Amino acid sequence: MVLEDGLKCIARQGEHSVVIDMGEIMGGEGAGPTPGFFGRIGLISCIAIGIKMTEARADISFDKICVDVEMVCDNRRSFWNGT
Repeated sequence: MVLEDGLKCIARQGEHSVVIDMGEIMGGEGAGPTPGFFGRIGLISCIAIGIKMTEARADISFDKICVDVEMVCDNRRSFWNGT
């Protein structure tokens, strides 16, 4: 992980890289998705891949796998506003 100017980070794994940043309202540039986005997609992609691997071992087939996640977020502390 490389922290660049401002809040922007670049994470690399082998040939792959992603930009992680905060929105302008939070002091970033909005150059990439937020860390929270990657946390949520990490969770739901693990679930979807696990279902797909189980499907293969059980010798069954689904047409499509959809996983949804909902989040309630209170950003007041991020803005030093609230308790």
